[in-house]
Amino acid sequence: LQVDIQVMLSGTGQAVAWYLDEVKVFPNPATGHLNLEYPAAAGPLLGVQVLDTTGKCLYGQSEISNVISLGDFPPGILLVRLTFLKGVATRTVVKQ
Repeated sequence: LQVDIQVMLSGTGQAVAWYLDEVKVFPNPATGHLNLEYPAAAGPLLGVQVLDTTGKCLYGQSEISNVISLGDFPPGILLVRLTFLKGVATRTVVKQ
């Protein structure tokens, strides 16, 4: 199994980008849950979305937990979008 991972960053400037580059979503591939890990320097986590490859939102949460249950999501490629005060980080994960 080969998994290509894309990292898309957005923010207010280059000084912010390294914070967003440190955002981790694991395990990948995943079966039951995803763990979210990010540096405090990225600012507070304001929201989490899980999207399918068509852009359809499968999960959106503003009350943040560092664990997302994948139980009801179909197998395939998912995009996890984390919105911080200082920018947005998107990670691609595979749900088995």
